Amino acid sequence: MISVKGEAGRKANMENTYIKVKNDDSDVKLRKYENALSVCGIAVIMFSFWDVIKVVFYTILNVQGYRDMLLVDAKDHETLVLVVLFVFVAIDCFLRVYVGRSAGAYASGKREKTLLYMILAFIFFISYVVSIASEALYIYIGYQVLESILSIIIEITAFINMIQLTVYTLKIRKIRKSLSAEIGG
Repeated sequence: MISVKGEAGRKANMENTYIKVKNDDSDVKLRKYENALSVCGIAVIMFSFWDVIKVVFYTILNVQGYRDMLLVDAKDHETLVLVVLFVFVAIDCFLRVYVGRSAGAYASGKREKTLLYMILAFIFFISYVVSIASEALYIYIGYQVLESILSIIIEITAFINMIQLTVYTLKIRKIRKSLSAEIGG
């Protein structure tokens, strides 16, 4: 008798669990997208540090290449050029860290607004396209081929990450709106 009651109780629990999971499908998707967005935000921060490291090493190892790229005689103004370059790199790094932290905050529910970091993500999206195109051009003309191949692989990875960040943000926004409509209506 006890085993029958136990079996019936177990079946009832299984049915309730199944119904609960079935009803919470949007909650499961929301948690999945929030976790993925959080990872994308961390990746944006890591790629920003990679960009800083890349510029520092290119500058240290290839100062003449930067002079050639600027098309000016930078020997007289080398310090100024390097300071301006590092200021732009620092601003770029700060903005990318902002995008990554904002994505993480939005994923955890600590932030409601997404407009600014989505605008910045779109700007970085365009910058990745330009960077990938320039690296492809370097490969085509045979200028620093190995460095360009490695750089293009990392840039494509960062580009895909930025696409995922945008997609997950939009999916989370859509699910949160539908859940709030269900609760409110």
